[in-house]
Amino acid sequence: MIWNLDLSKDLAEEVPLKLAATPLKERGLAIHEVVLPSTVSDQVPNGENLLKTDKATLKVGGFGGWMSHGTVLASVDKLRDGDVKESAGDWMDLKHIYWNALANRPVWAEISFGAPTDVSSLTIYEDRDRAETQPELAIVQAWNPGIQKWETASVGNFLQGPVRTFPLTLKGVEKIRYLPLTGYFDNFRMTEIEVRGNVN
Repeated sequence: MIWNLDLSKDLAEEVPLKLAATPLKERGLAIHEVVLPSTVSDQVPNGENLLKTDKATLKVGGFGGWMSHGTVLASVDKLRDGDVKESAGDWMDLKHIYWNALANRPVWAEISFGAPTDVSSLTIYEDRDRAETQPELAIVQAWNPGIQKWETASVGNFLQGPVRTFPLTLKGVEKIRYLPLTGYFDNFRMTEIEVRGNVN
């Protein structure tokens, strides 16, 4: 397909840049914006939250490197206390945000199970009052003890809204972790993490 763009009319204006600076809506032009649906659900599934019933434990952390140490400030207790409105606080220290974002060093929330567990979902609650801290891309990984490696179990893309439920079909896992992959310059502020499944 060949596109032809005729700028003659715009360049004939006395001050072309003034026209360019005028919002398209004021000029009567339509704005088309592509909005893709999220690959995860905004619904909270039924079932026992294993973090709430102490059948799973939660810890947070990050990857350290030059000018940052992988330290996460968010409160683990607040991320599992059942309150989906109160933020657990900023995940990264302000002086580490730039370096983590520049070097693409992820932070993570790791959930460990006391026994092999079949995991059906992971729900992340974002801070409703801080939309800029909500990542648009994140993944869930499961630990494979046989090869001593993390393997991607679910990818959340085009994430929208404060509630994100990752559907999972994991069998007999020891631990999983959640990693936001975008939005590091804006920090992160989650309110709650829930994991559902059955302990074997």
